[in-house]
Amino acid sequence: MYESKPEDTNKESDLLKDLLKANMEKAVKLEVYNSKTQRVRELEVTPSNMWGGQGLLGASVRFCSFEGANENVWHVLDVETNSPAALAGLIAYDDFIVGADQVLQDSEDFFSLIEANEGKPLKLLLYNTQTDNCREVVVTPNGAWGGEGSLGCGIGYGYLHRIPSRLALPQPESTHVEPSTLMDSSEELKQQANPQSVGEIDLNQEEAAVQDLFVPSPSQPAVDLEIPSEILSDGSFPDSVEDVETSETAASDS
Repeated sequence: MYESKPEDTNKESDLLKDLLKANMEKAVKLEVYNSKTQRVRELEVTPSNMWGGQGLLGASVRFCSFEGANENVWHVLDVETNSPAALAGLIAYDDFIVGADQVLQDSEDFFSLIEANEGKPLKLLLYNTQTDNCREVVVTPNGAWGGEGSLGCGIGYGYLHRIPSRLALPQPESTHVEPSTLMDSSEELKQQANPQSVGEIDLNQEEAAVQDLFVPSPSQPAVDLEIPSEILSDGSFPDSVEDVETSETAASDS
């Protein structure tokens, strides 16, 4: 197994700095890993000492290993009213303590830091899951504030109290549609909006069916149901067609 030596570490830590110096005022491609989205993305940066501030990037960069970095966080739990934590603006369950003025590498490092700064202003770096932003707060540990502990808030550490990952949103699928599909759709819409041929066929069929209702059957002679005015003169109504025919015969005989 290869163990890195101090001189190797110094060389690796200077690698990015040397690369930026060699490419001043030129676009440099960098691959950046985001611990929240757990994704690697490629971006371009142009190192410059003419942007108006210090450094070539305008950002603080430190060479270190990410291994265990996402584990060394302290979850803010219940915050007591009027406690040092409340006065500093710590938000229960949404805030995670991710850093301080000194490096925190172990679960006990944070509690040791609090004890060492009893009664002194202490700067903490917090990450808030609701705003998805980091902010700095100044808290003054005070064991005599009137409640439990020097901060007056619960602190969680371990697997159940790590920062929840914010996975990158999936890219929307392409909305490109083939022209042929659009043409087929437009033709369907035209047919739905103006169904002339189908409507004419249906109407013709319906018209033929209606006409068939008025065509007498060849096997049965047509029956004239015209009722003479003489039969109805007495106000009576014939009981059947036979009565009508009988009445017509009687009328002709007379």
